[in-house]
Amino acid sequence: MKLRAWLSYAAYGAVFLLSGCGAWNVLPYSPTPAANPLSGNWLLVGSLSNFGPSFAQVQAQSPFNLAVSLNVTGGKVTGYASTAFICTNPGGFFTASIGGEGGLVTTSIGADGSFELQSPVLGTGVPTVTFDVRGVVPQTAGATWSGTYTATDTNNGCTSTSGAFTAVPIMPVTGTYAATGILSSQGSSGSTPVTITATFRQGAVGVASTSTRVNSQNILNGNIAVQGSPCFSSGTINPMDGSVLGSFVQAEYTMNDGSELLVSGYIHDASVSAIELAGFVVSGGQCDKDFGFFGTSLVRQ
Repeated sequence: MKLRAWLSYAAYGAVFLLSGCGAWNVLPYSPTPAANPLSGNWLLVGSLSNFGPSFAQVQAQSPFNLAVSLNVTGGKVTGYASTAFICTNPGGFFTASIGGEGGLVTTSIGADGSFELQSPVLGTGVPTVTFDVRGVVPQTAGATWSGTYTATDTNNGCTSTSGAFTAVPIMPVTGTYAATGILSSQGSSGSTPVTITATFRQGAVGVASTSTRVNSQNILNGNIAVQGSPCFSSGTINPMDGSVLGSFVQAEYTMNDGSELLVSGYIHDASVSAIELAGFVVSGGQCDKDFGFFGTSLVRQ
């Protein structure tokens, strides 16, 4: 059974996806250097630490966050974005992150290097969260770029915002990460202590660069080792089922007992020293519907 997690530009404060990792084998891997200096992961607005669930947080937060994973081929920009509006309920009793992740409207780069990024309008419905970003392609690889943005959220308690920004590069999600947490079974009060270790490798040669969700820049490969589970001990990310979408990381593994494991989380900082887990859920096998690792971070080793 395949698991897919698609967060639309709608409230994800109550939609928590899980993330996990584990031991690994050596996989064929050829990292692709960015063919265009705009290709890569970028934080545009806000702080990466503000992404993910944020109910009842009392610290000051940026009212809007935007991160993007961009890929440039043939003079066109494709990619995905993760967004979060920090909204307060009318009584001011709590705050919540409202937003999600989704594809960007494919856009062409002008002769002067200028381009525009927008959230898509899907179907006939009017999206509650929209944004528009205008910028200019950096001249050299690794250089920052600047622009302006406007963002609107029609949900209750959210305030539209606009301004200027300077994009900050987010390092590729590549390395070994580990976390210790618990797995719980649906309908059971019991829990199992589990340690997970994961390798991630972002980018690969030979992946079609189109307007689809996964391309040569944002594809994620790797393996996971799990200690403590009575059902499985290792798994490998399924082809084309791992990706970096702005600050959102998602990977679907086939485990060594035949089950599927969906892991997801949010990049914590621009150096990707940690990934805040938002989801870790099993489908199939003897541990079907096991879940856990809420409030846990995968830490780079």
